[in-house]
Amino acid sequence: MCKKVLNSKVIPRWLPPPLGFLKLNVDGAVAAGGSKCGIRGLLTNDIGVILFQFSEPCGFGPPALIKLLAVRFGMLKFLSSDWCRQFRLIVETDCKLVVDWISLSVDAPTSFLNLVLELSDMVIKRGFVMRLTPRRCNMEADHLAKAGIG
Repeated sequence: MCKKVLNSKVIPRWLPPPLGFLKLNVDGAVAAGGSKCGIRGLLTNDIGVILFQFSEPCGFGPPALIKLLAVRFGMLKFLSSDWCRQFRLIVETDCKLVVDWISLSVDAPTSFLNLVLELSDMVIKRGFVMRLTPRRCNMEADHLAKAGIG
């Protein structure tokens, strides 16, 4: 998570992952009307260096589906890299539904169920950590997902 206390206020900010982990911040964006969508992600190390990033258009669909697709794309990109043999992965998104569906495997809509089960399986088998992060801590992924809409 991300927190900074200033005059008794909690101010969210991005925090790097602990040693031995990399952090994947992902987001999806949907244009008005749902006709264009984009996904974005950033993989960073414990000192905040961006190791890879992606920004892709991804057809169309409801926001929750697009965010699930961003998680999937980022996880698969991580698994295809050499880093997957050296580090564990923390995946952060600002969508509570997505985190709950993947982490708890409950209440996902039937139309998303196969994708949610695929992602849950990856999280369990690979020891990934799914986290909800405030949008303020995920702003770079958010902005770039919108840029991926095209």
